[in-house]
Amino acid sequence: MTAVSAVVPRTVSSTRVTAFFLLSTLFCVTFEKVHWNVAGSLGIADVLTVLFLLAFALTSRGVMPRTTAILLAFFAAFLLIYLAGFFNLDLNQETPIQPHG
Repeated sequence: MTAVSAVVPRTVSSTRVTAFFLLSTLFCVTFEKVHWNVAGSLGIADVLTVLFLLAFALTSRGVMPRTTAILLAFFAAFLLIYLAGFFNLDLNQETPIQPHG
């Protein structure tokens, strides 16, 4: 056993997952026309970006600080309130908005 092989960490698989999501995000960002029409216009690049950020956060950091956990809990609560209000809109689609004047 050499000194080089003893120093190399065994996190190759998590690094490959993160690299895959990074490269796939960069690849899909170049194609602006690829979209999914789920609750609006959702781009595949957006989904891959979120997956990359999750993979990066899970592989690059150790224990999450308490302040970060509290901030993420508030973010999740505000997101739920926003989505509840967004999908609970009562719009009348039959009458168009009349311009003033």
